[in-house]
Amino acid sequence: RPYLGIKIVDIANKEAFEYQYKVEVSNKAKDGVILGYVQEGEIADKAGLKVGDVITEIDGKKVKDPSHFIYELFKHKKGDKITMKYYRDNEIKEVTLTLTDTIKND
Repeated sequence: RPYLGIKIVDIANKEAFEYQYKVEVSNKAKDGVILGYVQEGEIADKAGLKVGDVITEIDGKKVKDPSHFIYELFKHKKGDKITMKYYRDNEIKEVTLTLTDTIKND
């Protein structure tokens, strides 16, 4: 299964996330998943994704919640390129990633 090196949080828990992690999440994002953790050196980190970013789309498909995010991600395999749209600082951004399927322990 694809591995990005992230942990996700349901956007429905935005206020609790902001309070616990002292990170402000975009007010423009209504659906999607919040990045609650980004593992250093893994794909998401190398692509510049950060804790508090809100992923709203994978390959043009809107992401509604964590289950839907995982469903869309797991349609892909190692070596696939995916494009994700996300909010940071109330701005929509886009990144393309090449997926791996393993955790690297350097």
